[in-house]
Amino acid sequence: MQLYRLFIFDRFGRRIEETQEFRAVDDQTAIELTGGWRRARKAELWGPGRQVRTWSAGAPAFER
Repeated sequence: MQLYRLFIFDRFGRRIEETQEFRAVDDQTAIELTGGWRRARKAELWGPGRQVRTWSAGAPAFER
């Protein structure tokens, strides 16, 4: 299991408003876990030493 951090930005997309730290077996699982926290807000997902994914404001919370 790897450690991931999700940074959720304020409504202007400038400041980090919330951070979630969690473990997942891989990047895809980590991405799937973020939907409930992001709720269509701008966010960045970081894994071990690298950025995994970014979402712009308004992006769907859950992947299809």
